[in-house]
Amino acid sequence: MKRFAAAIGLAAMSVMGVAVAATPAAASPADCRNYLRSEGYVVGTKVTRACKSFAHGNSIEYNAAFLTLLELGVTKPDATHAARLARL
Repeated sequence: MKRFAAAIGLAAMSVMGVAVAATPAAASPADCRNYLRSEGYVVGTKVTRACKSFAHGNSIEYNAAFLTLLELGVTKPDATHAARLARL
């Protein structure tokens, strides 16, 4: 019984540790912009607006922002990652 209790305790601690370690800092539109800039994209007014829409917009604004980035030449994987960074 002691082994079972120890195993349950260890499992609970490891799950809690993973949850704490996986919790990111508060994301923001700046994370989105910084990521795109680091990937070599020019970050101007349209990109800034798109990143703000990812962070604070509804689904329609989110989709419009995503399309804006694609129209500006951002690859789909980079646009997806930037959107995730803004929404975390």
